Amino acid sequence: MSEEIVLHTLATPPHRTNALHFHHSTRFGGEIAATMPGYQHRPVLETLISPRGAAALINHGITRIGFRDLG
Repeated sequence: MSEEIVLHTLATPPHRTNALHFHHSTRFGGEIAATMPGYQHRPVLETLISPRGAAALINHGITRIGFRDLG
């Protein structure tokens, strides 16, 4: 998922609990390459650690939680 898509999603969330799921990595190859041809793992990781993404979370009052926190 690109940074632009994530920023757009954060700016226009529905009024309920939402989830974004990422497959991020700094290394790519072997078995995972065969199951996800063309997937861009490193750019997804960069999206997750993006300063713009972090600022968007704060600006939109979005709280990050773990799945188990949904209770």
